[in-house]
Amino acid sequence: MRKVKLSPLQEKFCLEYVKTGFVGQAYINAGYKAKNKVIAEANGRRLLEKEYIKNRIEEILNQIKSEEIATAEEVMKYLTKGIRMQLYEEVVVVENTGDYQSEAKIIKKQISIKDANKCAELLAKRFGLLNDNINITAEMMVKIVDDINDDG
Repeated sequence: MRKVKLSPLQEKFCLEYVKTGFVGQAYINAGYKAKNKVIAEANGRRLLEKEYIKNRIEEILNQIKSEEIATAEEVMKYLTKGIRMQLYEEVVVVENTGDYQSEAKIIKKQISIKDANKCAELLAKRFGLLNDNINITAEMMVKIVDDINDDG
């Protein structure tokens, strides 16, 4: 399959369509001329029927997906760093500078044990190591003994 070079308007249409999700609006935002929104919608739909336009939109979506959204591997690596307390956060501390004066500073500190435990919990859930719903079933014989004296 040969790659078709899109015109600047077609490229802009693809970008606008991904951004807005509306065919007519993407058509107008791209710079195409239309007398009204109904015509813009119809012309935009015609553009969307073209295979090379669909392919370009798919490329843009895949690019966004790969750049913007963390993969499962990235999330697991991050949580593992948390468990190992290799993550740091910025906090504001106030230091005494003397003569009843103080100064705020931003420092980096290791995450708390509470945060590390949360990372461990999330990873454990991912691997099915935590199970809150434990079902215990058993079969047993029940024997009823009548040992109460009827005499009174």
